[in-house]
Amino acid sequence: MFTLICPTCQTQYSFTTSKFECKKCGTRLEIHLSDYDKLYEEIAKLRGKPVKLWDFVSLFPYVNPKKIVTLGEGGTPLVKSTGLSERYKLNLLIKDETKNPTNSFRDRAASVAISHSLTLGIKNVVCATNGNMGASVAAYASKAKINSTIIVPRNVDLGKLAQISAFGGRVITVGETVDDAIEYAKKLEKKNMYPLTPELNPITIEGQKTIIYEIFLQRGIPDFIVLPVGSGSTLYSLWKGLQELKDVGLIDAYPRLIGVQSELCAPIYWKLEDSSPQFGECNTKALGILVKNPYFVNEAIDAVKQTNGTITIVSDNDINEAERLTAKEEGLFVEPASAAVVAALPRLIKQGVLDKSDSVVLLFTGSGLKASYILDTLLSTEHFSFLRPRVSTKIKILRFLSLAPSYGYEIWKSVLPNFKFQAIYQHLSELEARGLIISEKKGRRKYYSITKKGLQLLSAIEEIALLL
Repeated sequence: MFTLICPTCQTQYSFTTSKFECKKCGTRLEIHLSDYDKLYEEIAKLRGKPVKLWDFVSLFPYVNPKKIVTLGEGGTPLVKSTGLSERYKLNLLIKDETKNPTNSFRDRAASVAISHSLTLGIKNVVCATNGNMGASVAAYASKAKINSTIIVPRNVDLGKLAQISAFGGRVITVGETVDDAIEYAKKLEKKNMYPLTPELNPITIEGQKTIIYEIFLQRGIPDFIVLPVGSGSTLYSLWKGLQELKDVGLIDAYPRLIGVQSELCAPIYWKLEDSSPQFGECNTKALGILVKNPYFVNEAIDAVKQTNGTITIVSDNDINEAERLTAKEEGLFVEPASAAVVAALPRLIKQGVLDKSDSVVLLFTGSGLKASYILDTLLSTEHFSFLRPRVSTKIKILRFLSLAPSYGYEIWKSVLPNFKFQAIYQHLSELEARGLIISEKKGRRKYYSITKKGLQLLSAIEEIALLL
């Protein structure tokens, strides 16, 4: 039903491989549909039924049904927006991927790819990630009783690191952004480790494209789909699924795909517009879309051009406001990357791209409870603004220590690198005096650990943030 093929030299490979780079020319391999009748048959028989990811099992390449690793992913709700639709006078629907087991759409990719890994008998996996994919891989590897190594950049949400640590993933920190982490992960792949980085494994795309299958089965294809864009893998996944549905005759036309990037890190937008960055280094707070050199830039641009869509940009301030607005209007607390799609709505309306007669699906890819940005959301409200300078730093320290005990210098480098080194000890002393952390001398270093009281405080902050 599928072929694994090099798009450059057309060399075909067996799905028994775990190496997804062409041996002849070095191009990243792709998966192409070859049995259109089978796809039509499988999708058609699911019409009118509630579906989960593994209802599409026959549409995934080379997975032994006895090796499936699942936590109940997929089948996420597609719901009518209430508050946002009224506010913007649009016909909005929300595809809520935060309802997946680890609260992001990456669970789809991790489930299918780890099942393929087990089918091949490989029990060591590696993933470069800026957060969500790492949490998904660590969770599904834990379920499968295999080893996961997660490569993260220094600039990553601590909430996502906490998930990875809780699921037993081995964390290695490399570089400033996910681009650096990907290059390091490539080296580990050569040591017989199965690659789970979406940019390096086309099977992850097969899992992610089921979002389009579900939207089609739930409500039919809308006029627009608006989604956050970092590396372009999500946009490419949706485009791939749409092409397959059209090729088999299940849909007559494509929805217009609208990708959203932060204006502080918008390499796909800049290339599409043939313009230069207005800012220096990529440094958006929306870490889920902080990618300097997107692997799927050409595929993403092709997707928006072929669907008469576009890539748009928003400010980090607008993302911050959209995150609060979405929580208030829809009761959904999404991560900054997802909030970017809401932040883009006023711009798209002003440009005449969106109209009240259009049906528009907003893709929410991950939960806001994963992001350290949640603290800024809480403390930026008028009720808590006076606490911001002191409390923000202390909560970041507590969140860092919730991952594992650490010592002063390591905490300073991770939490306060732009402050004087001595400042960290003042905060640690105050936290210890309040019983939120404890210290213990080990050799020449003093290690700090979070207490039960400290963990309770972090949990309370997350609960409060949902109400603001």
